[in-house]
Amino acid sequence: MRFFPFLFLMFVAVASYAQPATSAPTPPPRNATDVISIYGDAYTNISSVNYNPNWGQSGTVNTDYDPGTGDLVMAYTNFNYQGTGFEANPQNASAMEFVHIDIWTSTATVVNFSPIDNSGMGPSEVLVSVPLV
Repeated sequence: MRFFPFLFLMFVAVASYAQPATSAPTPPPRNATDVISIYGDAYTNISSVNYNPNWGQSGTVNTDYDPGTGDLVMAYTNFNYQGTGFEANPQNASAMEFVHIDIWTSTATVVNFSPIDNSGMGPSEVLVSVPLV
């Protein structure tokens, strides 16, 4: 079993200058056992997620930002990297096949995504570069 008490995301999100003109697409219906939802309103989110665990990053996060579409998003300002912690509610993601993240940025072309496994049962951290499409 792999438990992910931390999730490390490196991406540039909504800045205070430019903003997305439309909302992210609505995700398809999924069985609750097929989803670990961290943030959003399409699925039931897990509890006790720390969206700003203070790992020395320069930025801050606003989890209730409305870019003008009526949909709340997480907005990162002064962004260099961002962690998301599940220390209070570790998640077993060993049966999951995919990670889905909706990201909007006016400048970035790649996201560096790194799940961190602190269970001691495998590699502790894997960095994956994901092109934004």
